[in-house]
Amino acid sequence: MLGVLGLLVLVVVLGDGGVGQRADYARVDAPLERLAPLPSGAPLAPAPPATRPAAAARAITADLDRRWRAATRDALPAWAPLADLLAPGLVRDLARAPGPPGLALAHALARAAAGEVQTRLGVRQRVDAAAADDPPAEPALRARLVRQAECLAGLYLAASRPPASLTPAALSAALAGRGTDDEWLRRGLRAERPADCAAFARGDRAEARPAS
Repeated sequence: MLGVLGLLVLVVVLGDGGVGQRADYARVDAPLERLAPLPSGAPLAPAPPATRPAAAARAITADLDRRWRAATRDALPAWAPLADLLAPGLVRDLARAPGPPGLALAHALARAAAGEVQTRLGVRQRVDAAAADDPPAEPALRARLVRQAECLAGLYLAASRPPASLTPAALSAALAGRGTDDEWLRRGLRAERPADCAAFARGDRAEARPAS
């Protein structure tokens, strides 16, 4: 029979921020290892977001396509162009957001594109399989998926926008109240390659909260 100390050790070994250990969840990150760094350098100046939001969204989406096509060239047989990542009304609202022009819109489009990347690489499908195998861990697994997408969005912003538009004050002004995970966005801004956004290793804890 386990004593109190033995029981505590068992809990520490099996527990990981709500994620169980019946599966090796670190393997969920494996597809990111096949990705190259996103090409850096500012994109062509898009139309002024506040006056032509649809045109600005198309320009940002085209830039996302270009960079993710390059990053996934060795991981996917082809990169299908992204389309209609956000509803038109949301695009208009984001284009008028405070902060550096277009930052809120670029962040939202980058988050949506990151979710598409996760699906195309099979990361989302691995999470679905892991959640089916270990239902109590599903909320934490979904939270990790969202955090990884936030990190990938930060990776894109760092590659495509001038550093002066990504200061803490600028990010706070543009993204406040939008459900952004600041820690994982900052991780993406510092990252050098998509694999740095690994979110399922045991060292990265994820509370069991619903994914947004």
